Amino acid sequence: MKYTTKDLSRILGVSGNTIRRYDEMGYLTGIKNEENGYRQFSNEDVERLMYVTKYRKEELSHETVENLLKSTPDDIVHTLEKKRNIIRERIAYYKAIDHLLKDDIMLMKLARRNLDEFIYQECQPMHFIRYMKDGKLDLPQSKAKLIQSFMEKCPEFYYMYLLESQGPEKGRFMFSEGIGANTLMTSKYGFVSEDGVELYEQRPCVLRFVKIPIKDELPLDELTGPVLEHIETKGLKTDGDVMILKIGCFYEEGRLMQYLLMHFPVRQ
Repeated sequence: MKYTTKDLSRILGVSGNTIRRYDEMGYLTGIKNEENGYRQFSNEDVERLMYVTKYRKEELSHETVENLLKSTPDDIVHTLEKKRNIIRERIAYYKAIDHLLKDDIMLMKLARRNLDEFIYQECQPMHFIRYMKDGKLDLPQSKAKLIQSFMEKCPEFYYMYLLESQGPEKGRFMFSEGIGANTLMTSKYGFVSEDGVELYEQRPCVLRFVKIPIKDELPLDELTGPVLEHIETKGLKTDGDVMILKIGCFYEEGRLMQYLLMHFPVRQ
């Protein structure tokens, strides 16, 4: 039985242009019908094109498909297993991105609903890497590679500020910046701690969502003052470094703003 380009298009659910392109690429052995000028294809062409179409749906390259059509069963299994491993890695990555999006949505909603409120709860332990310390860039090549490795291995990370307590004086902090991820996430993705990776331990905290403009310098006094006063009025004491997660940025009232989630460790 002979098939036309239109027949193959209908059977395989691909366009006529795709059929013509596959014919030019050598997948098909169409013969021109001298009576009407149309290409005609054999049953073998149909069978071959079915496999080409299936392999292409599996996102195999044309070069790979061409090789598969000349491969042994063992070679085909090996090629398909390699492709499946790639797809599974991609699925895991997109699951991580989906989880990150879910968290971002939740935090943005919480920030809008609880803006400037004081919340008491245990903070989550975080692994983090600084790229700025005491207001100065701290990014040698070794640390840059470490940050890149951290982000590749653990896609569910946040940019963050760290205000290190500089003694008993109220509001005296050393300012740092970095990236960090919940230790549950670093464990999930098999991230192995290395030199340069620090741990922010779990502890009771006063949390506060704030909204500030994005600009060159972080207004530390404006951010920390209200929380420190609140802690003092409640008869509590600060108990360590302040972690601030960057939640999201947005445009409002003619300027770029951001939500931050502040974590102030406290004790009785």
